[in-house]
Amino acid sequence: MHEAMSSTVCRPLQTGPLDYERIIMLRHCTCAAVAALLSIAGAAQAEPRFPPGSSIGIELPAAFSPADGVPGFLRADNTSFVLAQMPTQACEPVSTAMRTPEAVARQQIELKGEPRELAVMGVKAQLTTGVQTTQLGPFAKWIVVACTDKLTALVMAQTPGHPPAEAVAKEIEAALLTLVARP
Repeated sequence: MHEAMSSTVCRPLQTGPLDYERIIMLRHCTCAAVAALLSIAGAAQAEPRFPPGSSIGIELPAAFSPADGVPGFLRADNTSFVLAQMPTQACEPVSTAMRTPEAVARQQIELKGEPRELAVMGVKAQLTTGVQTTQLGPFAKWIVVACTDKLTALVMAQTPGHPPAEAVAKEIEAALLTLVARP
């Protein structure tokens, strides 16, 4: 950086005529400040993403894009979220199918631990975790069933490997807590 410019970086402007270097430095400082504020605001107010035609959405970790052929999102490391919206009548059969080891095994998923409750969309939901072995190897799975008076939401998240990396497991569980329904 030019010596005269380095001494003027983000210092208060003095009264009097501005020279070209000080105008440029003011512009850089302003741009940097605006960028910092926008990144803080963006991180604090992540917006839920909705698959096309769906009224259920989720706030996703970084780098997810819409998945081809399914109502969900995929990341380059093959971590994915699939969001299925069903009628309210599906609540009991879907909840039951994701609660017991025998029912989950019919979907080639081995239950890991007991299903647990979590609060999403203003209701108590059920979170089931497990592992599914495929031709590509094992995938850690998270399945949420949330039933409201308007719909049944089924969200399936998965990531390659079992057990999953701790950081990935934490970001998946944090994202699942952000499940929302459009009014």
